[in-house]
Amino acid sequence: MNNDLISLLSAHLPSVFRWAGALARQLRRHDIALGGKNSGVADTDALTLADLSVQELLVAALRDMGPIVRQCRIEAEEASGDLGRFADEGEWVLGIDPIDGTRKYRDRTGDSYAVMLHARTPETVHYSLVYLPEEGTEGTWLEARDDRIVLGPDDPTRAARAVLDALPSIAVHERQESRRILVNGFLGRDEERARAVSAAGLEGVLDADIQGSLFPLMARGDLGGALFHPPTSMTSRCACTSRGCSAVTRCGCTKAGASTSVGCGAMGAPTCSGSRASWPAPATAA
Repeated sequence: MNNDLISLLSAHLPSVFRWAGALARQLRRHDIALGGKNSGVADTDALTLADLSVQELLVAALRDMGPIVRQCRIEAEEASGDLGRFADEGEWVLGIDPIDGTRKYRDRTGDSYAVMLHARTPETVHYSLVYLPEEGTEGTWLEARDDRIVLGPDDPTRAARAVLDALPSIAVHERQESRRILVNGFLGRDEERARAVSAAGLEGVLDADIQGSLFPLMARGDLGGALFHPPTSMTSRCACTSRGCSAVTRCGCTKAGASTSVGCGAMGAPTCSGSRASWPAPATAA
């Protein structure tokens, strides 16, 4: 299933993500804020019509890719879409976030929101696709598969898959490893937690200290990792480092134990045990 599934996703998702990005850009021009989330945390409770609409599009596209994809479980940020067509159990999970960074997207305070999908098993993340519709002139791609990570601008005059195929690979293992770790989501205690990270020998940084999206920063090696404490469906903190990884979204240990929430896009295997998750070097690393 591994090769067939990843081949399907990598062949068909880029065009779908480009459509989703166009929809997100258009909807952002209107009053699309919604209520309905009540965790008490502003970043998590932010919800727009775009979150629901883009997820509906993504889920429908995944459903229509056939039985191999429908045999996967779906971990979705929202409840919209034909989610009942997918498996309730199984090793393969497709984690999707239709609008990562909804609060800044909704409030128009930044353009680093992203559409993303991560395909994983308990052992590793096998495939990640991230599209940033308003990062750069025409949008920005980030894709991680096997030992290849690509990052670069979109070109809507060409097919989305062709654009990704033409992007140069990032030489992950030649990068200087950053000691900067993004700290976020600790309910008013981010600065305290960042100081604790620095005291441990790394450099804790806050969201206000970084420019642009987390994903390209990690892919390029400008950030070494991220420490998040999301309030939804998690019981514990999660630490992620970027040795070999291309992207990190909200990660954590669920109540069920060793799994991740939306998923982490990575070159390297995420492992989650107890209250922490880390990114060991990928098997193909030198």
